[in-house]
Amino acid sequence: MSGLKGSPLLKVLLAVAALGVGVEAWILYGPNFRLGESIIRTGGVVSAVNESPSGEGAIELVSLPYELKRRYQSMEGPASYQLLRLRESLGGDDVIWLTGLSVDLYDETLTEAVSKEFFCHSNLTISRETGGPDAHNAGFGTPTNTQWRLFTLVPGKWDIRLPEGFGVPIRSQTTVDNFTMALNQNPRNAPKEIRMKTTVHYDRGETRPMKSLFMRGLTVYQQHKEVPEPELCELPTQAHSGEACAISEPDNQLGEKPSLFESLGFGGVDNAAATHPGASCCVVNASEGGIIQQFGDANTIHWMVPPGRHVYRSEVTEQLKLPGTTSAHYITGHLHPTGEWLKLVDLTTGETVVSIESKDFDDRWGVKQMTEIASEEGIVIHEDHRYELVTQYLNTTDKPVDVMAILYLYLLEPGDPTPEQLTSL
Repeated sequence: MSGLKGSPLLKVLLAVAALGVGVEAWILYGPNFRLGESIIRTGGVVSAVNESPSGEGAIELVSLPYELKRRYQSMEGPASYQLLRLRESLGGDDVIWLTGLSVDLYDETLTEAVSKEFFCHSNLTISRETGGPDAHNAGFGTPTNTQWRLFTLVPGKWDIRLPEGFGVPIRSQTTVDNFTMALNQNPRNAPKEIRMKTTVHYDRGETRPMKSLFMRGLTVYQQHKEVPEPELCELPTQAHSGEACAISEPDNQLGEKPSLFESLGFGGVDNAAATHPGASCCVVNASEGGIIQQFGDANTIHWMVPPGRHVYRSEVTEQLKLPGTTSAHYITGHLHPTGEWLKLVDLTTGETVVSIESKDFDDRWGVKQMTEIASEEGIVIHEDHRYELVTQYLNTTDKPVDVMAILYLYLLEPGDPTPEQLTSL
């Protein structure tokens, strides 16, 4: 990013990205744009649309080819995004429900499957063409609570399917934006080139009444020191709304309770007494891109974990932005390698509400699995309670590693609006 530092163009770009706006990069750069060595291209194709007589269907999107020419850590790899105008694929102006997102990796010819260890992340977001979340939410008979992000796939969680009968409502004239990025943490195993096939799953709600969900992404943040030397980690500042795993928002989302961390050595026990960052002068920030607007300049969502076991916690009440007491029906998370678990704790009752675990590959660097919770009954999330997100990392290497911790929740729209209430304007 050094070539753009201080330029008026970069300042405009970062200001817009900080607002969480779905920036169509070609407005500023044309079909390809560059941040440091990262090139983010526009392109890809809608390769297939398949729909059953019951109204359940899938749209397949194929990315541009990604050349894996060197080691790419998290957020460093080649990437592209493509606009998906739902009306062109599905027709009409009806309300449909997005029920999931999945991704598969192939060689450049799309004939041979490739290991998913080379997948960094995929984000399906509302496009700027649509006018943003406010315009999107106001387009229903009963306003909804969707933010820019609709779905995020991460290492270890390559397929999200909401419970049967649940979905994120969207009008079929909406334009969405699919962003994909490659990863190459194990260069010896890497193919020369890959492509990603993303499948958007939907349901028209023709055979059953659908229950409507909205997504919230909750992020652990920590008080930080300076950015480390570039060889440790080079995360570019977010230039496109889908580029990062976390979601940038303009409002202050700091909790009343300060962020905390504790170091447990290589043994340690869960729930040891937490230490305020000031006691040991903060974590080490892993990147400029880890500093996002809602948590202020003093905090980062991307930091370095030294060898040993460490626990980090942040209050996330303000991040939830609950419109009322609701229930979570699908939950998963994002951790980097060496992550062990994520827990959502109710600070009002002291109870652990949700626990998501992570498992790494045994024979290579990378996350093999993130667990999930899918529930038709749902887990109650109270509007008048305070919540904290806690994560634990066990770094068994001999040097610091860069990490993040994000929990994704799909929550029931207040009042559980009927399809008829959503459709009528």
